[in-house]
Amino acid sequence: MASPRRLTFDLDLDRVRAIVRDLDTTLDPVKISRLHGGSTEVYRIDLEGEADPLVLKIYDDEPAWARPKRR
Repeated sequence: MASPRRLTFDLDLDRVRAIVRDLDTTLDPVKISRLHGGSTEVYRIDLEGEADPLVLKIYDDEPAWARPKRR
C-alpha cells in the first residue's frame, strides 16, 4: 500500500480561513478534517452556524495524468 501523499505546506485553520474569506467574507471556518481516498488531498471545512460544509481539493500544478503537449 502506498504511503499517503504529503503536502508541501502546512494546512491549518488560519490558512483555510484566508482561502475561504477570499471567496466569501461572511463564511467563518471553525474546523477542518482530512477526507481519505481519491487521488488528491481533500478536506472538509465546517463553518460557523448552520451553513453546509465546504470541500477543499488540492491538486499539483502539473497533474500526473496530463498528457504531454505535442509540437
